[in-house]
Parts: sequence; structure tokens; C-alpha cells
Amino acid sequence: MPKLTTKTYTGLPRADVEYEARIVHKTVFIFMYDLDKGNRSLTNDMQAVLVDIKNIFPGLYNSVIIYRDSEGCFDQVIVNKDNSFQFKPLIALSEDEAIDIWLRQHKLSKV
Repeated sequence: MPKLTTKTYTGLPRADVEYEARIVHKTVFIFMYDLDKGNRSLTNDMQAVLVDIKNIFPGLYNSVIIYRDSEGCFDQVIVNKDNSFQFKPLIALSEDEAIDIWLRQHKLSKV
């Protein structure tokens, strides 16, 4: 899977994040990983990170966005058309568990 890393902007303490896209059951899952290198956390820098990745993943609004926080927990971020977002707890310990929970919530199974 391709992995892309955020750009670091001089003078701005931004979250250190790595991205990965996976397709499961015809659904694009975008995983964001907080690398926890001492800058802002992904959770606290989510708005800026979402703006960054909107250019990398043009179909952001049609994707399922899962993030791993600095504690290792996977949860979902729902992005609205007006660029607002909300956190949705999945409380998963791995990418596969996060996908399984999301698929169960939407009454789908892995194919």
C-alpha cells in the first residue's frame, strides 16, 4: 500500500502523521497514524491534517477515515462537506479490527 507523510511547515508545530489507503468491500479506507514525535497530536491537529490530505486523497468525503492516536487506539473521523468533522469512537486496537467494526456497523462483510 502507498504511504504518504505530511509535509512539515517551518514555524508551525504540526502533527507528525503517516497515511495509508486500503480498499475493502469496494470502500476506500484512509488510515492516519499519529507518529508521536513530540509535535502536536493528530487528535489536536485534526483540522489541519484533514486540509492537508484533502489534496492527496480527492475523494476524502467518500472515504472512511480511520486514525490511530498516540495511545494506539483506532477511531473514525467523519468529514462533512463544509470541512467540519466529528470523531466517532470505534475503540479498535488494529486496522483490521477497525475495518471489521465499521463493516458490522454498516451491515457489510469482508469480500
